[in-house]
Parts: sequence; C-alpha cells; structure tokens
Amino acid sequence: MPRKLRAVSFQIGPGSGDLHDLARKYCLVRDVLQQQQPSPAWEPPTDVYETDSEVVIQMELAGVKPEQMELETNGDVLTIRGTRELASDTTPQRCHRREIRRGCFQKRVLAGKGLDASRVEASSADGILTIRIPKAVSADSQKIIIYRV
Repeated sequence: MPRKLRAVSFQIGPGSGDLHDLARKYCLVRDVLQQQQPSPAWEPPTDVYETDSEVVIQMELAGVKPEQMELETNGDVLTIRGTRELASDTTPQRCHRREIRRGCFQKRVLAGKGLDASRVEASSADGILTIRIPKAVSADSQKIIIYRV
C-alpha cells in the first residue's frame, strides 16, 4: 500500500534564524523522512557466536519491548524485525543531536545448517535480545567400528 508523503518546507539562508533553528529544522526533516521510509530504517548491532551445543545471537535493542519484535526462521536464516517507537512527546523544542535509531528495523542472520529451529529460545533483558538455537542431534550420525581382519 503506497504511503502518503507529508510535505515539509522552510527557508534556509541568510536571515533564516540561528543555529538552533537550523538544527531543529534538520531534525524535523530527518524525522519525517524516517517515518515515511517503507523499508527498515536501521539494523541493530548484532553478535553471533557458537558453542558446542548451540548458536547464540545477541542484539542491542534498548527500548524495544518483546511485543514489538517478531522472529521468523526460514531454513538456516533467522529474521528479526520490529519497531522502536518514535517518541513524539519527548522531542525537545531545540534538537541538538539525535543518534538513537527509531522506526522499523530488520536483521537477517545466517545461523548455519544443522540447527533445530523447533527449539529456538529468545529472551530480552537489559536492552539485549538473546536468541539461542540448539544444534540438531542427527539421527543419521553413528560411530563405526573398524575391525581388523
């Protein structure tokens, strides 16, 4: 479904205001563009490591509630998507800097083959999402004894 774009216009140049006014206008335009962006606006920082029994994925998602996230497995790819809300009521009158990423996010992680996607566990604590994917126990694997003839 196409999104309706919101028009934003203002004058920049000599006599258009001080540095604070220019910074506020910049923040306004950036926020409008971020809200209108149909694709994910950002990707959270992610660590992926492997132990003997599982693959662990950790993502920095401070301010994102579990109900604002969605996890999906498709083969050996894990997709994590969600939204960090744009807090419009907390926006200061004079924006000096905005570095915290907001809006939609999506991250695809190649978890690897030989994992048991039916036993994936996810937890969120202190702004870190931790996903644990156990390695599959292969029923085809067996030890073969070699006899001396």
